[in-house]
Amino acid sequence: MNETNLKSPCVGVCSTVYGDDVCKGCKRYYDEVISWNAWDMPKQQTVYERLNGFMDEVMQGRLLALDAQKLEALLVRHGIDAEHFTSLYWKLYLLWVKKPSCLDCWDVVGAKLSDAYNEMTPNRFMNGIDDALNALAKKDFTNR
Repeated sequence: MNETNLKSPCVGVCSTVYGDDVCKGCKRYYDEVISWNAWDMPKQQTVYERLNGFMDEVMQGRLLALDAQKLEALLVRHGIDAEHFTSLYWKLYLLWVKKPSCLDCWDVVGAKLSDAYNEMTPNRFMNGIDDALNALAKKDFTNR
């Protein structure tokens, strides 16, 4: 990687190698996964912006509060690099994907869920978020 590239948003759960049009891990399109290192920073940043937008859209009305300091401390403690994601929700997603045992209760990240979701365990909630993200990314891929 050189100064004109951003680190890949890969989360280590790539499904494009199995023929998926949209990666089930990072939600990038197969051509974005393949071409990432050849792209310049502005093109890569566009992908990050889309991914942040997807996550913000999916979390809208579901997660009402998230303590940024608690979340950032957990990411640092577990060596999870999330520097190019602006969405705290993506950072939460990365924590869940990479270190799911860290997210055993909502208190560790200072999260408050909306009433419709507040009885859900972090794992059940995040599985639902993952499903919604996958559906949104597939729909966007199909419509591009």
